Amino acid sequence: MGVRRYGKHIAVLGVALGVALLVGGLVMVPAAGAKPAPPGCNGDIKTHDGNGEPSPITKDEPKVCGFHLHAFNFDPQASVIWRIETQPGGATVDSGSLNIGNDGAARTGEMNLADGMYKVYWHQDGCPGGDKHKVFKVECPPPTYCVSGAKWNDLNGDGDRDGGEAGLSGWTIQLRQGGNVIATTTTDANGDYEFCSLAAGNYTVNEVLKNGWTQTFPTAPGTQAVNITNADVTGKDFGNQQLSVPKYYISGMKWNDRNGDGV
Repeated sequence: MGVRRYGKHIAVLGVALGVALLVGGLVMVPAAGAKPAPPGCNGDIKTHDGNGEPSPITKDEPKVCGFHLHAFNFDPQASVIWRIETQPGGATVDSGSLNIGNDGAARTGEMNLADGMYKVYWHQDGCPGGDKHKVFKVECPPPTYCVSGAKWNDLNGDGDRDGGEAGLSGWTIQLRQGGNVIATTTTDANGDYEFCSLAAGNYTVNEVLKNGWTQTFPTAPGTQAVNITNADVTGKDFGNQQLSVPKYYISGMKWNDRNGDGV
């Protein structure tokens, strides 16, 4: 009886496996008249920071500043339509198309958008389903600027730089903010100086006066006020005149002292 029950179980198991294989076969065989997936519906688009890259980057960069869109793994010669919308809001801020090359890739030029959240959509004509999409963020560091000027030898001391009045090299120039020195530089061979990588704001530039010189420009207090808004600031100059060394004279008389009395 035990052997017969075991055989019965085997028979039942065999029937079950047969049904499973039959069903599996039916699932795997396309139905009559079914259409294959249309070609050209592969691929993905990534957001990449910057305009160029040493080699194709296949990973996404979800936070960018200036950026481009890079398409990968599309069918050769496909045409991909894309657009970028604000998030939230859904306002289209840029759009275009990518003509995929034989390597299955293409890219846009560099784009610059205001800081915020965005969503890029793309599709190919004839592909089933809706647009593919992904979210990314634009976040750029604040812009920086430069302050520059010149220091010259004011030969006539009139406070104006006239022809023939050369720059003074090797003089110390200080940049201050809130009364504190935040940067120091020296004038170059032409008497020029520059401070860069500065955020917008208010600054003061001053020179360190050398012994034997007097400042002729700017007028008292002898510093240059700087207000950086959205551009570099130039022309923060300093004029100096070298002080004259006073000269003195020694004089006397020599005589023939005939009587030798010293008088």
